[in-house]
Amino acid sequence: MSFSSGLRSLATAALFAATAACSSPNEPGGTFRTEVTLRPGEVTAVASTPLRIGFERVAADSRCPATALCIQAGDAQVVFNVSVSGSGAAEIRLRTVGGTTGQELIATVGGYELSIAGLQPYPESSTPIPSADYRVTVSISRE
Repeated sequence: MSFSSGLRSLATAALFAATAACSSPNEPGGTFRTEVTLRPGEVTAVASTPLRIGFERVAADSRCPATALCIQAGDAQVVFNVSVSGSGAAEIRLRTVGGTTGQELIATVGGYELSIAGLQPYPESSTPIPSADYRVTVSISRE
């Protein structure tokens, strides 16, 4: 066996081992992570999960505008309707990172953790953002 064919065999074995070690999000106990971006009023079924998430509205947005000098970063509170396997939707509220309370950063629904990965647009001035302009990115994970 030459050095190059041995190296190729080793690389193939390593690739096979790495592939076998990965778990599918559909396997019991498998790790799952994904993100979805929604606009107000939009509802989506999250692929490979029993979840449906609807972005209702931004209930409060106290994030410090990019053009301002603030003592605190502030945060935003976003309202969602979430259902599992076609059951009735439950309202959940999540906050963006940056507030002082540290509350409502993660919600657990049907064994999945939901959190806000991003909320756009970011305030540029003290002018309120029109509701229809918001886009929220939700992170969904299961260990």
